[in-house]
Amino acid sequence: MNHSGVPQGSILGPLLFLIYVNDLPRALKHECVLFADDTTIILDCKNMDTFKTEIYKTLEDVIQWLDLNKLKINIEKTKFINFKTYKSKNLDLNISYNNSPIKQIHSAKFLGITLDTHLSWKEHINNLCTKINRFVFALRKVKDVTSRDTSIMVYHAYICSIIRYGIVVWGNSCDIMRVFIAQKKCIRALYGMKWSDSCKPIFKSKNLLTVPCIYIYEVAKFVKYHSYLFTFNDNTFKRKTNHLPLKMPVPKLELFRKNCAYVAPLIYNSLPKGMTDLIKSSLLPCENG
Repeated sequence: MNHSGVPQGSILGPLLFLIYVNDLPRALKHECVLFADDTTIILDCKNMDTFKTEIYKTLEDVIQWLDLNKLKINIEKTKFINFKTYKSKNLDLNISYNNSPIKQIHSAKFLGITLDTHLSWKEHINNLCTKINRFVFALRKVKDVTSRDTSIMVYHAYICSIIRYGIVVWGNSCDIMRVFIAQKKCIRALYGMKWSDSCKPIFKSKNLLTVPCIYIYEVAKFVKYHSYLFTFNDNTFKRKTNHLPLKMPVPKLELFRKNCAYVAPLIYNSLPKGMTDLIKSSLLPCENG
């Protein structure tokens, strides 16, 4: 008979488990992200000589917390990934626990977004294009048995939704045009067009956003909803107007130029005032901060 834990398959099981592990981040020095029964620990170490030591110290803290709470770690499902620039040296990180090696991976799926070692987003876009291309044939069939309005609803539900998800993070990738090409295949299938036909008239007449436009729109929304993450050039002037350019952060690495923290102010500052006013008034009626 078990005297601890939660019944598997019960309705309250997931909730009770979350309550049970909710204090794990307090036991760790580094940032910890909990999602269901998955735990992600993020280590930021500038000194590569002590990086491996810091990993083992964090692993010891996790094991100690698990022992106190009568839990066990699943080593087979435990992986680690080293994020770095292309110019960084390869580190020999042979991590193990109780003589069981912890596998190093070069990409990992985190909350539906595939992260790779260099944060190039290539693998995420590969997966995204594969998903979109699977719907091309389905859209052809849907348009033949449903109304145009219903077909458009299917397009927005199954295509646009996965394009929008996380695009603020990966949308500045040089591979984003591949997603746009996949999107145009869906539009041609939806409207019974030839593969050589231009989609531009359809996007314009039907008020459909292209992938680059979706990216710009979602970035503008992100700035509005998370304005506390950005710095306005003049806080006094901010209270007198609905539009104010944001301060541009100074990038220390070329990789940072693809980061949302750099791209978001760049895009938002380039938008016409009328567009930012429209976003604020009709779509994003939230207060700053």
